[in-house]
Amino acid sequence: MMLPADMAFVADKQFKKVVDIYAKDEKKFFDDFSAAFSKLIHLGVPYKGDEKVYQFPTLNA
Repeated sequence: MMLPADMAFVADKQFKKVVDIYAKDEKKFFDDFSAAFSKLIHLGVPYKGDEKVYQFPTLNA
């Protein structure tokens, strides 16, 4: 079963290219996702500069 959003990933030619890249390289997907998620959760957070930014460890480290 696939959701309409899932179908769009394989039906659209531009999305399909990205799907194929990540389907062939799971590590690339998780590395890219990790970087994007980290950037997302730190957006707009004001830091004074002396705080340590916590980076979550990966399960495969």
